[in-house]
Amino acid sequence: MVIKQQYWPAIALVWRGGLVICCIAAIFMLRHLKNVASFRAVTFILTAFIFANLQGMVLIYKDDYFLHALFDIIIVIAIYFSTLFNVLMSIFLCSLYSLTGFLIIYVSKDIDAYSLFIVGMGYLATNLTGVIISIHEHTLKRRFYYRKECLQNFAADMKNMAFQDPLTKINNRRAFYESFVTYQRMANRFRGSDSDVYFVLADIDYFKKINDEYGHDVGDQVLVCFAHFLKNSIHSTDQVYRFGGEEFLLIFEGYCYQSAIQRTEELIKALNEKPLKLDDLSIAVTASFGLAVLKDSDTDISVVSRADKALYQAKRSGRNRLCTME
Repeated sequence: MVIKQQYWPAIALVWRGGLVICCIAAIFMLRHLKNVASFRAVTFILTAFIFANLQGMVLIYKDDYFLHALFDIIIVIAIYFSTLFNVLMSIFLCSLYSLTGFLIIYVSKDIDAYSLFIVGMGYLATNLTGVIISIHEHTLKRRFYYRKECLQNFAADMKNMAFQDPLTKINNRRAFYESFVTYQRMANRFRGSDSDVYFVLADIDYFKKINDEYGHDVGDQVLVCFAHFLKNSIHSTDQVYRFGGEEFLLIFEGYCYQSAIQRTEELIKALNEKPLKLDDLSIAVTASFGLAVLKDSDTDISVVSRADKALYQAKRSGRNRLCTME
C-alpha cells in the first residue's frame, strides 16, 4: 500500500480527489480567462495548491512514493496540452486516468502494479505530447505559410483592382500617377540622345453621338474595343491607360520626335481603315490625338495638361488627326 495506514482511506482519498478536482477546475477556467492578469492569478493559485499537495504527499505516502504525485501532475498536464483533445475530452481522460489509478490502488493494494501503471501512462503521455506538438508545429508553419501566400496574393489582387480600369481591363489613371516617376527616370536616361518619352492623349470623336444613337451598352463596347485596339497596336515597351471617359493616354518610350508622330499617325490610319467590330455591329470610329514630350521640369499634371491642349487643338482643327505641343 502506498499510503501510510493512519491516513488511509479518508485523508488520502480526499487529498488525492481534491488535487485532481482542482487541476480539472483550473483547466476548465483557462477557457474563460480574458486577460493576462487573470491567467497569472489562476496559474499562481494552482501552482501554490499543487506545491502544498506535494508537501502533504511527503507526509501521507510511504517512503518516497510521494513522487507518484509528480507523475499524476505530468500526465494531467500532458493530456491537456497535447492539443489533440478539446477541454471536455481532456477532463474526461484525466478523470478516467484518476479513477483507474484509484481502482488499482484500492483493489490490488500493490505498489508495483500502481507504479507500472503510472510510469507507463507518464511515458505514453509525455511522448505522445512531444509527437503531437511537433506535428502541430509543422502544421502551424504550413498554415502560416499558406495564409502568408494568400495575403500576398490578395494584396496583389487588390493592387491590380486599384490600378485597373474595370471596364476595359487596362491600367487606369491611378496606375499612371503611380508609374510617372519611372517615366521621369527613363527620360533622364535619354537626355543627350535623340530619344525621349512622349505622352499622347487620345479621345474618341463624337462618342456622345455613339451613346445617343446606339445606347450606353454599345458605347461601353466601343470603349473596350478601342482600348484593345490601342493596346494591340503599340509596342511591348509602350503603355496605354484609360484616363477617364473616352480619353486614353499612350506613353511612347525611347522615340525620336518624328518616330512618335509617325507612330501616332499609323494608329489614326489603322483606325480609319478598319471599323470597330462589335457583336452584331460594325461602327466606324475615329479619334483625335495630342502629343507632348516629357521635359525635365514636367510633373505628371503639367505634361498631361500640354498633351490635353494639343488634343483640344486637334478637336478644333476638325478631329481625326494629331496635334503636338512643345
